[in-house]
Formats: sequence, structure tokens, C-alpha cells
Amino acid sequence: MKDKFIFLILNAACFCLTMSCDIPTESTQSNPSSFYYVDDADHLYFKNMRAYYYENEKGPGEGIDYYKFRKMPKAKDRPILQPTITDYWIKDEAYLTVGTNDYQAGFADPLTILAVQAGDTSTIALANQRPQTQTDFHLAVRKALDQDADLLVRTADQSLVFILRDQDDKMAFGTILKDYQKMVAKN
Repeated sequence: MKDKFIFLILNAACFCLTMSCDIPTESTQSNPSSFYYVDDADHLYFKNMRAYYYENEKGPGEGIDYYKFRKMPKAKDRPILQPTITDYWIKDEAYLTVGTNDYQAGFADPLTILAVQAGDTSTIALANQRPQTQTDFHLAVRKALDQDADLLVRTADQSLVFILRDQDDKMAFGTILKDYQKMVAKN
């Protein structure tokens, strides 16, 4: 009987100690209402079904994977946008980061694309290298493509050259954005 009493007192003491501990309130996870939030089901879908089509590189820090589309055209005679899906899985977020090919004329800094449609011209510029800005840049390019705009990129010498005109380029760009948008899709 005495052993049961001591056992109950020890249990009560452990319970009181556990309840008095502070629980950290800061989370390493993203806000589920964030546009860049990726839930577990979408991570699993991408890893199991889509990651096969990408080359995977581990990031410099823990919890970051970079996915580059395997079928991205390797041409150097025309400018090509090569978005990379950056999966910051430790925070449950994913971004599109800007990549370009080794185009012989180079690209202007900042990367600038002109969308021309029915005589109207709009500018899509990469203002900074923040992940959200890079993602928004790609989505704006995709929107212009969906509206059948002709896209021109500013080169290093400030001339303009058509971009994303080739069907292979459009297909690769569209596939990457489609995979990314499925990954961050809200249910």
C-alpha cells in the first residue's frame, strides 16, 4: 500500500513538472494561409510522382532541396528561363527561383522581360532576389504566356530578344510552373 502511495505521489509530481514547463510558441513551420505553404500530402505527391522528372540538389542548409527540370533545353543560341523549384521543406514552403541558360549575349541585370500584346507593352522585372519576388516573377511571365503575349528579354547589351517562343522551352517552363502550383495548391 505504501508503495502505491509513493508511486501516486511521484506520478503527480511528474505531471505537475510537465504541466509547468513552457511550451515554445515559435514554430519553424510556415503559416498555412501563406501562398507558399506546402502541406504534407502535396510534399508526398511531388516527391513520389513528380521528383523523378527533376534533378535534385541539396541546399546549403538543412531542409532545402532544389529541383531542376531534367528535360530543360540546353541550347545556348537563344535565351531560356530555367526556373528551379526550391522546396524549403523544414518550413513547409516552396518557391520558384530564377535561373537562366548560358545564353551567349547574357541577360540584363535586373532580369527584365517585356510582354507585348495587341500593341500594349508591359514590363516584368525581377526587382530583387527574395524568394517571393522570384516566384511572383515567374507567375507574371506565365500569365503573359497564357494571354498569348510575345515575350522579349533584355540582354546584357540592352537589346531585346524573343524568349519562350520555342515549343520545347514553353513546355518545360509550363511543366515546372504546373508542378509548382500543384505543390502549393490550397485544398
